[in-house]
Amino acid sequence: MRDFSLLFQKRCIICHEKKQYKYLLCEDCLDKLVFVDGYRDIDGTDCYFPLLHQGLTKKLIYDYKLSRKQVVKYFLADAVADKIKQKNLQDYTLLIVPSTKSTINKRGFDHVHEIAKEVAKNLDMEYLPDAIVKVKETKIQHNLSQLQRIENLRGAFEVNDDLSNKKILVLDDIVTTKNTLREIKKTLNENYVDLKFVTVSSRSNEKY
Repeated sequence: MRDFSLLFQKRCIICHEKKQYKYLLCEDCLDKLVFVDGYRDIDGTDCYFPLLHQGLTKKLIYDYKLSRKQVVKYFLADAVADKIKQKNLQDYTLLIVPSTKSTINKRGFDHVHEIAKEVAKNLDMEYLPDAIVKVKETKIQHNLSQLQRIENLRGAFEVNDDLSNKKILVLDDIVTTKNTLREIKKTLNENYVDLKFVTVSSRSNEKY
């Protein structure tokens, strides 16, 4: 409850002390984040992101996912929404990279879904939360080799909605090796959709 009281008291959601300046953060905490005009190429498909996944950004996402610090989702959603507006993607239909049922049950919520709901509400975007479903329980990716990661995700996703004639924007929290987004792209391309990706953060940035 204390976290949500900060929204009404206009205090920074990180330090809990100073006045909010932007994205619910004070100027000092905002300066500790690395904002970028982020871009990754997913085998010819654009992926945009507002933050590098390091330092305070990494901690915030960790706190949100694993410690259920729900107030953080408003900051993350605002940052993503600004990136979507910057790239003029508001007319796309928003989808998410789904988590496994075991992961959602363990955490008690779907963290990407919660961010997506806020983004869709802020930008008045169509949001189809169940358009992509995960039909395979996969292992944790960071414990696997590159080849094992590819095989781990093979056939993991299916499309659960009619996406004909839609422009699709798929949201995830972080892009690292690109393997998850590649598998999502493969799944969606079988349905002939106009596709782009947006993530909260990335471990690296590529030039256009």
